[in-house]
Amino acid sequence: MVRYDGLAEEGSGSFHPDPRERGEKRPTITIARPFYEAVNRPTRSRNAGGAHLPPPNLLAETFTLAHECGHFLSWRERAPRDEWTAYYIAAKARDDAWSQLPDDLPPPEYNERLRSSAKEQLTADQIGGLRTVGYDVALIGRHPDTEKLVNPGCTKCQAMWIDLGALAHAALPRPEWRTRFAVRPFDHSLHYSASPDAPGEVELVIEVRHRSDYACALDDCEDVCLGRLIANLRSFGITQGARALGHGTT
Repeated sequence: MVRYDGLAEEGSGSFHPDPRERGEKRPTITIARPFYEAVNRPTRSRNAGGAHLPPPNLLAETFTLAHECGHFLSWRERAPRDEWTAYYIAAKARDDAWSQLPDDLPPPEYNERLRSSAKEQLTADQIGGLRTVGYDVALIGRHPDTEKLVNPGCTKCQAMWIDLGALAHAALPRPEWRTRFAVRPFDHSLHYSASPDAPGEVELVIEVRHRSDYACALDDCEDVCLGRLIANLRSFGITQGARALGHGTT
């Protein structure tokens, strides 16, 4: 099932295998379209094309749907059920901790609080049971509007992400039979480094993963493919900054 949430933050989405938490298999993807002012009360002024909201961004919603569909496919077939359940319990505990944080902190402090609160909430078994299964390679583009408040997911963000995508696809090496490359769907968020005056950054992520047996541990084939990808990026003049080009993902 795919449904809209009229109160959620625009650009967000989620997947839940049992949203009513009744022990039923009712996989549901939720896409945000904030046209409600209260639960079950859409208003004329917030409808598409109304006085206060533009028409919905269907392209952005499609990107979000594709991302959440990946979570659905992992639940349905890609990951062993016991491993997916363990992941889901850990992710829910992390999200519960994050929901308690104030949202008016400076980005570097907020990011640090996200990390520390997740570590405090997760058990040693949940942290120790994480397994590195591949690599994420992040291409970073600085948002052009560095002197003023910017809107995450704006048209400039999308244009920059498209440019990063062209670079990413040009750099992808020929995949090996055990390893695949995939560009993660558009991320509406702006990212910030640890520097207090860091500008907002648009991030495109290339996934380096097993072609099958998604949850298996990292192997030498993925290492080789990562090395070729980074070599290709460097040949285009891409430099590796403080945020590493490649890092293990769990």
